[in-house]
Amino acid sequence: MFTNPIQFGPYELKNFRSLFIPRESSSKDPLFSKNSKHANTYGKFLNDLKATLASYESPCRSYPMNKPVQDSFTYYMNKFDRNVPIIIVLKSKDTLFSPLSLSHWDKPYLEFKSKILEVTKLNEEKRYEFSRISHSDIFKLALQTSVYKNTNPSYIFPKAMATAPWEEISTIDDPLVSKIKQTEDFSLIDKNEDEVDFDINKEVKRCKRLDDGDIASYIQHIPYDLTISRYYMLNVHDITKDHKQFIKLLENLDFEVVGARLSMEDTTLSEMIRDIIKSATSSDSFAYEDILKLTHLPEKNDLLLILEKLASHGLVNVDRSLDKKALYVI
Repeated sequence: MFTNPIQFGPYELKNFRSLFIPRESSSKDPLFSKNSKHANTYGKFLNDLKATLASYESPCRSYPMNKPVQDSFTYYMNKFDRNVPIIIVLKSKDTLFSPLSLSHWDKPYLEFKSKILEVTKLNEEKRYEFSRISHSDIFKLALQTSVYKNTNPSYIFPKAMATAPWEEISTIDDPLVSKIKQTEDFSLIDKNEDEVDFDINKEVKRCKRLDDGDIASYIQHIPYDLTISRYYMLNVHDITKDHKQFIKLLENLDFEVVGARLSMEDTTLSEMIRDIIKSATSSDSFAYEDILKLTHLPEKNDLLLILEKLASHGLVNVDRSLDKKALYVI
Protein backbone atom coordinates (compact mmCIF):
# COMPACT_ATOMS: atom_id res chain seq x y z
CA MET A 1 0.00 0.00 0.00
CA PHE A 2 2.85 2.42 0.79
CA THR A 3 5.46 1.25 -1.73
CA ASN A 4 5.49 4.74 -3.31
CA PRO A 5 4.72 7.20 -0.49
CA ILE A 6 3.85 10.80 -1.36
CA GLN A 7 6.86 13.12 -1.06
CA PHE A 8 6.15 16.44 0.69
CA GLY A 9 9.56 17.99 0.01
CA PRO A 10 10.46 20.78 2.48
CA TYR A 11 7.15 20.26 4.32
CA GLU A 12 7.93 16.61 5.18
CA LEU A 13 8.99 17.36 8.76
CA LYS A 14 6.66 20.30 9.37
CA ASN A 15 4.17 20.25 12.21
CA PHE A 16 0.71 19.60 10.75
CA ARG A 17 -0.87 22.71 12.34
CA SER A 18 1.91 24.98 11.10
CA LEU A 19 0.84 24.36 7.49
CA PHE A 20 -2.41 26.25 8.02
CA ILE A 21 -2.89 29.98 8.72
CA PRO A 22 -5.92 30.92 10.84
CA ARG A 23 -8.57 32.94 8.94
CA GLU A 24 -8.44 35.74 11.54
CA SER A 25 -4.85 36.65 10.60
CA SER A 26 -5.72 37.25 6.93
CA SER A 27 -8.03 40.17 7.76
CA LYS A 28 -5.05 42.15 9.01
CA ASP A 29 -3.17 41.96 5.70
CA PRO A 30 -3.29 44.84 3.22
CA LEU A 31 -4.90 44.25 -0.16
CA PHE A 32 -1.43 44.40 -1.76
CA SER A 33 1.87 43.97 0.01
CA LYS A 34 3.86 47.18 0.36
CA ASN A 35 7.07 45.23 0.90
CA SER A 36 8.81 44.46 -2.39
CA LYS A 37 10.68 41.57 -0.75
CA HIS A 38 7.43 39.61 -0.68
CA ALA A 39 6.62 39.99 -4.35
CA ASN A 40 5.03 36.54 -4.60
CA THR A 41 2.65 36.95 -1.66
CA TYR A 42 -0.40 37.13 -3.91
CA GLY A 43 0.81 34.99 -6.80
CA LYS A 44 2.17 35.93 -10.21
CA PHE A 45 -1.19 36.82 -11.76
CA LEU A 46 -2.10 39.43 -9.13
CA ASN A 47 1.44 40.82 -9.01
CA ASP A 48 1.42 41.20 -12.81
CA LEU A 49 -1.96 42.90 -12.56
CA LYS A 50 -0.65 45.27 -9.91
CA ALA A 51 2.37 46.10 -12.09
CA THR A 52 0.12 46.66 -15.12
CA LEU A 53 -2.09 49.12 -13.26
CA ALA A 54 0.91 50.92 -11.75
CA SER A 55 2.51 51.25 -15.20
CA TYR A 56 -0.55 53.14 -16.38
CA GLU A 57 -1.41 55.21 -13.31
CA SER A 58 2.13 56.22 -12.30
CA PRO A 59 4.56 55.31 -15.11
CA CYS A 60 8.24 55.17 -14.28
CA ARG A 61 10.18 57.95 -16.02
CA SER A 62 13.64 57.24 -14.60
CA TYR A 63 15.79 54.25 -13.70
CA PRO A 64 13.71 52.08 -11.33
CA MET A 65 14.81 51.59 -7.75
CA ASN A 66 13.24 48.16 -7.31
CA LYS A 67 15.69 45.32 -8.16
CA PRO A 68 13.19 43.04 -9.98
CA VAL A 69 12.03 46.00 -12.07
CA GLN A 70 15.66 46.90 -12.79
CA ASP A 71 16.07 43.34 -14.09
CA SER A 72 13.08 43.87 -16.40
CA PHE A 73 14.63 47.10 -17.68
CA THR A 74 17.92 45.30 -18.40
CA TYR A 75 16.08 42.44 -20.09
CA TYR A 76 14.31 44.80 -22.51
CA MET A 77 17.48 46.80 -23.14
CA ASN A 78 19.27 43.59 -24.10
CA LYS A 79 16.57 42.78 -26.65
CA PHE A 80 16.97 46.18 -28.30
CA ASP A 81 20.78 46.32 -28.05
CA ARG A 82 21.29 42.77 -29.32
CA ASN A 83 19.11 43.55 -32.30
CA VAL A 84 16.48 40.84 -32.16
CA PRO A 85 15.37 40.80 -35.84
CA ILE A 86 11.63 41.18 -35.20
CA ILE A 87 9.87 42.20 -31.98
CA ILE A 88 6.06 42.17 -32.13
CA VAL A 89 4.04 43.86 -29.39
CA LEU A 90 0.63 42.28 -28.70
CA LYS A 91 -2.23 43.37 -26.48
CA SER A 92 -5.19 41.66 -24.85
CA LYS A 93 -8.15 43.34 -23.21
CA ASP A 94 -10.08 42.11 -20.20
CA THR A 95 -11.99 43.42 -17.22
CA LEU A 96 -10.98 43.22 -13.59
CA PHE A 97 -13.97 41.13 -12.52
CA SER A 98 -14.31 38.85 -15.55
CA PRO A 99 -14.49 35.09 -14.88
CA LEU A 100 -10.97 34.66 -16.28
CA SER A 101 -9.54 37.41 -14.06
CA LEU A 102 -11.26 36.00 -11.00
CA SER A 103 -9.77 32.60 -11.86
CA HIS A 104 -6.30 34.20 -12.14
CA TRP A 105 -6.10 32.82 -15.67
CA ASP A 106 -4.55 34.78 -18.55
CA LYS A 107 -6.16 32.58 -21.19
CA PRO A 108 -4.85 34.26 -24.40
CA TYR A 109 -1.29 34.27 -23.09
CA LEU A 110 -1.26 30.66 -21.87
CA GLU A 111 -2.87 29.26 -25.01
CA PHE A 112 -0.58 31.14 -27.38
CA LYS A 113 2.46 30.29 -25.25
CA SER A 114 1.55 26.61 -25.63
CA LYS A 115 1.33 26.98 -29.42
CA ILE A 116 4.71 28.72 -29.58
CA LEU A 117 6.26 25.92 -27.51
CA GLU A 118 4.78 23.33 -29.89
CA VAL A 119 6.35 25.07 -32.90
CA THR A 120 9.64 25.30 -31.01
CA LYS A 121 9.61 21.56 -30.26
CA LEU A 122 8.97 20.72 -33.93
CA ASN A 123 11.91 22.87 -35.02
CA GLU A 124 14.13 21.66 -32.15
CA GLU A 125 15.53 25.15 -31.69
CA LYS A 126 14.49 28.43 -30.10
CA ARG A 127 13.28 30.55 -33.01
CA TYR A 128 10.63 32.42 -31.04
CA GLU A 129 10.17 33.90 -27.61
CA PHE A 130 6.84 34.94 -26.12
CA SER A 131 6.56 36.74 -22.79
CA ARG A 132 4.37 39.12 -20.81
CA ILE A 133 5.21 42.81 -20.60
CA SER A 134 4.04 43.31 -17.03
CA HIS A 135 5.71 46.72 -16.77
CA SER A 136 4.77 48.44 -20.02
CA ASP A 137 6.24 51.69 -18.70
CA ILE A 138 9.63 50.00 -18.25
CA PHE A 139 9.43 48.51 -21.75
CA LYS A 140 8.79 52.00 -23.18
CA LEU A 141 11.53 53.58 -21.08
CA ALA A 142 14.05 50.89 -22.13
CA LEU A 143 13.23 51.54 -25.79
CA GLN A 144 13.67 55.29 -25.31
CA THR A 145 16.96 54.64 -23.50
CA SER A 146 18.21 52.49 -26.38
CA VAL A 147 17.36 55.26 -28.86
CA TYR A 148 19.10 57.83 -26.64
CA LYS A 149 22.26 55.70 -26.47
CA ASN A 150 22.36 55.34 -30.25
CA THR A 151 21.74 59.02 -30.96
CA ASN A 152 24.28 60.13 -28.33
CA PRO A 153 27.20 57.72 -28.88
CA SER A 154 29.63 59.95 -26.99
CA TYR A 155 27.54 59.76 -23.82
CA ILE A 156 28.65 57.06 -21.39
CA PHE A 157 25.98 55.93 -18.96
CA PRO A 158 27.21 56.19 -15.37
CA LYS A 159 27.37 53.22 -13.02
CA ALA A 160 24.90 55.13 -10.88
CA MET A 161 22.13 54.89 -13.47
CA ALA A 162 19.87 57.17 -11.42
CA THR A 163 22.06 60.14 -12.42
CA ALA A 164 21.50 59.68 -16.17
CA PRO A 165 19.46 62.41 -17.99
CA TRP A 166 16.13 60.64 -17.50
CA GLU A 167 14.02 63.73 -18.05
CA GLU A 168 15.42 63.97 -21.57
CA ILE A 169 15.30 60.22 -22.19
CA SER A 170 11.69 59.81 -21.07
CA THR A 171 10.48 62.50 -23.49
CA ILE A 172 12.04 60.96 -26.63
CA ASP A 173 9.43 60.77 -29.36
CA ASP A 174 9.46 57.13 -30.47
CA PRO A 175 6.72 55.79 -32.81
CA LEU A 176 6.30 52.45 -31.04
CA VAL A 177 6.25 54.07 -27.60
CA SER A 178 3.57 56.47 -28.84
CA LYS A 179 1.52 53.61 -30.31
CA ILE A 180 1.55 51.69 -27.02
CA LYS A 181 0.44 54.83 -25.16
CA GLN A 182 -2.43 55.32 -27.64
CA THR A 183 -3.70 51.77 -27.10
CA GLU A 184 -3.59 51.77 -23.29
CA ASP A 185 -7.13 51.47 -21.97
CA PHE A 186 -7.91 51.38 -18.27
CA SER A 187 -11.47 52.69 -18.18
CA LEU A 188 -13.79 52.59 -15.20
CA ILE A 189 -17.08 50.95 -16.11
CA ASP A 190 -20.15 52.17 -14.23
CA LYS A 191 -22.65 49.34 -14.38
CA ASN A 192 -25.42 51.41 -12.80
CA GLU A 193 -27.01 54.57 -14.11
CA ASP A 194 -28.10 55.60 -10.62
CA GLU A 195 -25.74 56.79 -7.94
CA VAL A 196 -24.62 54.00 -5.65
CA ASP A 197 -23.25 54.34 -2.14
CA PHE A 198 -20.13 52.21 -2.42
CA ASP A 199 -17.41 52.67 0.19
CA ILE A 200 -14.34 50.90 -1.19
CA ASN A 201 -12.60 50.58 2.20
CA LYS A 202 -15.63 48.98 3.83
CA GLU A 203 -16.13 46.66 0.88
CA VAL A 204 -12.51 45.48 0.90
CA LYS A 205 -12.83 44.54 4.58
CA ARG A 206 -16.12 42.81 3.88
CA CYS A 207 -14.68 40.91 0.92
CA LYS A 208 -11.83 39.55 3.03
CA ARG A 209 -14.33 37.91 5.37
CA LEU A 210 -16.06 36.04 2.56
CA ASP A 211 -15.46 32.41 1.75
CA ASP A 212 -14.04 31.66 -1.69
CA GLY A 213 -17.39 30.30 -2.84
CA ASP A 214 -19.19 33.55 -1.93
CA ILE A 215 -16.83 35.95 -3.70
CA ALA A 216 -18.10 35.31 -7.25
CA SER A 217 -21.72 36.06 -6.31
CA TYR A 218 -20.64 39.09 -4.25
CA ILE A 219 -18.71 40.61 -7.16
CA GLN A 220 -21.81 40.55 -9.36
CA HIS A 221 -23.28 43.24 -7.11
CA ILE A 222 -20.27 45.57 -7.32
CA PRO A 223 -21.48 48.54 -9.40
CA TYR A 224 -18.13 49.08 -11.10
CA ASP A 225 -15.62 47.24 -13.23
CA LEU A 226 -12.33 48.18 -14.87
CA THR A 227 -11.06 47.48 -18.37
CA ILE A 228 -7.47 46.24 -18.39
CA SER A 229 -4.91 46.31 -21.20
CA ARG A 230 -2.22 43.62 -21.01
CA TYR A 231 0.85 43.67 -23.26
CA TYR A 232 3.12 40.91 -24.56
CA MET A 233 6.36 40.65 -26.52
CA LEU A 234 6.78 38.13 -29.34
CA ASN A 235 10.35 37.83 -30.67
CA VAL A 236 11.51 36.21 -33.90
CA HIS A 237 15.17 35.29 -33.47
CA ASP A 238 16.32 33.97 -36.84
CA ILE A 239 14.64 35.29 -39.96
CA THR A 240 16.60 32.93 -42.25
CA LYS A 241 14.71 29.85 -41.02
CA ASP A 242 11.41 28.43 -42.29
CA HIS A 243 8.57 30.31 -40.55
CA LYS A 244 5.53 28.77 -42.26
CA GLN A 245 4.13 27.30 -39.02
CA PHE A 246 4.69 30.56 -37.16
CA ILE A 247 2.93 32.50 -39.93
CA LYS A 248 -0.10 30.24 -39.52
CA LEU A 249 -0.22 31.21 -35.83
CA LEU A 250 -0.34 34.88 -36.85
CA GLU A 251 -3.49 34.25 -38.89
CA ASN A 252 -5.70 33.52 -35.88
CA LEU A 253 -4.51 35.64 -33.00
CA ASP A 254 -6.57 36.30 -29.90
CA PHE A 255 -4.65 39.55 -29.52
CA GLU A 256 -4.60 43.04 -30.92
CA VAL A 257 -1.32 43.61 -32.77
CA VAL A 258 0.04 46.94 -31.51
CA GLY A 259 3.19 47.17 -33.58
CA ALA A 260 6.39 45.49 -34.69
CA ARG A 261 10.05 46.52 -34.55
CA LEU A 262 12.31 45.36 -37.39
CA SER A 263 15.97 45.75 -36.50
CA MET A 264 18.00 47.25 -39.36
CA GLU A 265 21.11 46.35 -37.35
CA ASP A 266 20.40 42.68 -38.01
CA THR A 267 22.46 42.17 -41.16
CA THR A 268 20.34 39.38 -42.61
CA LEU A 269 17.04 41.20 -42.09
CA SER A 270 18.28 44.51 -43.52
CA GLU A 271 19.74 42.74 -46.57
CA MET A 272 16.47 40.89 -47.14
CA ILE A 273 14.55 44.16 -47.09
CA ARG A 274 17.02 45.81 -49.49
CA ASP A 275 16.83 42.80 -51.85
CA ILE A 276 13.00 42.88 -51.78
CA ILE A 277 12.97 46.57 -52.68
CA LYS A 278 15.66 46.14 -55.35
CA SER A 279 13.87 43.24 -57.06
CA ALA A 280 10.45 44.88 -56.91
CA THR A 281 11.22 48.35 -58.22
CA SER A 282 13.84 50.29 -60.09
CA SER A 283 12.80 53.57 -58.52
CA ASP A 284 15.53 55.27 -56.52
CA SER A 285 12.86 57.08 -54.55
CA PHE A 286 11.42 53.87 -53.07
CA ALA A 287 11.92 54.15 -49.32
CA TYR A 288 11.89 51.71 -46.43
CA GLU A 289 8.61 53.30 -45.41
CA ASP A 290 7.03 51.80 -48.57
CA ILE A 291 7.91 48.20 -47.69
CA LEU A 292 4.28 47.23 -46.96
CA LYS A 293 3.38 48.07 -50.56
CA LEU A 294 5.37 45.00 -51.60
CA THR A 295 3.22 42.49 -49.71
CA HIS A 296 1.04 42.20 -52.82
CA LEU A 297 3.84 40.48 -54.77
CA PRO A 298 2.82 37.01 -56.04
CA GLU A 299 6.06 35.41 -54.79
CA LYS A 300 6.77 36.17 -51.16
CA ASN A 301 9.54 35.07 -48.86
CA ASP A 302 8.76 34.45 -45.18
CA LEU A 303 9.59 38.05 -44.23
CA LEU A 304 6.99 39.43 -46.64
CA LEU A 305 4.49 36.83 -45.45
CA ILE A 306 5.01 37.97 -41.85
CA LEU A 307 4.57 41.61 -42.91
CA GLU A 308 1.44 40.64 -44.83
CA LYS A 309 -0.07 39.04 -41.71
CA LEU A 310 0.80 42.11 -39.65
CA ALA A 311 -0.90 44.30 -42.25
CA SER A 312 -4.00 42.08 -42.08
CA HIS A 313 -4.16 42.91 -38.35
CA GLY A 314 -4.31 46.64 -39.07
CA LEU A 315 -0.63 47.60 -39.15
CA VAL A 316 -0.56 49.70 -42.31
CA ASN A 317 2.09 52.34 -41.55
CA VAL A 318 5.87 52.12 -41.50
CA ASP A 319 8.07 54.55 -39.62
CA ARG A 320 11.76 54.70 -38.72
CA SER A 321 13.13 55.03 -35.24
CA LEU A 322 14.85 58.27 -34.33
CA ASP A 323 18.25 56.53 -34.37
CA LYS A 324 17.51 54.99 -37.82
CA LYS A 325 18.36 51.54 -36.46
CA ALA A 326 14.85 50.07 -36.69
CA LEU A 327 11.71 50.10 -38.83
CA TYR A 328 8.37 50.18 -37.03
CA VAL A 329 5.28 48.64 -38.54
CA ILE A 330 2.41 50.30 -36.67
